[in-house]
Amino acid sequence: MATSKLKESQILPVLDADGKRVGKLSLDPQVFDGKTNRNAIHQVWVSSQANQRQGNASTKHRGEVSGGGVKPWRQKGTGRARHGSSRSPIWRGGGTVWGPRPRDYSQKVPRKLGRAVLRWVLNEKLLAEEIVIIKEWSTPEQPKTKAMVSQLEAFGVLKDRPLLVTDEVAPLIYKSARNLRGVGVVSIDQIGVRDLLTHGKLVITENAFGKLVERVQVSS
Repeated sequence: MATSKLKESQILPVLDADGKRVGKLSLDPQVFDGKTNRNAIHQVWVSSQANQRQGNASTKHRGEVSGGGVKPWRQKGTGRARHGSSRSPIWRGGGTVWGPRPRDYSQKVPRKLGRAVLRWVLNEKLLAEEIVIIKEWSTPEQPKTKAMVSQLEAFGVLKDRPLLVTDEVAPLIYKSARNLRGVGVVSIDQIGVRDLLTHGKLVITENAFGKLVERVQVSS
């Protein structure tokens, strides 16, 4: 079933800034073969989430809390339990037991696996009909959200949490789209699996799509 649907989607239309079809793009069958691996995609997703953690949380144990150098009271004869320091974890103001300490949460992903997962996610996007190829972005002279809304409506993706991919860093496009809920903007050099998984439709220029396909091509 997936294979037949993929064969029907081997050619994608190319749209202009007004949403009109101005050409077509043939897909590389070695890249868009309909294969996917949900377990590997999940693994890369978890690693991307872990890499976002700063790991700065820190607490002090009893040896780092200030004070407590003098024994609170003598060992015997008071009728109270013996204590050696007022900075014991059972005292108020004492140290913390097994509290968080600064650590590195990052997880490394093999480059070959990362490239394969990116290819599998693109296949899932294609099967879900969530890839929109455009000729080029209509870059405004000044950031205008209204103009960006009109452009996304022309593409029919405004309500689909689109990810807008540009050929290079485009501050004007980013500023025009940053107030739109669910809309993301990223350049082709910075796009990753996390960006594709957190958004719906992929709106990408023809040139940027070629670079992305080249990046995920299966090496012989």
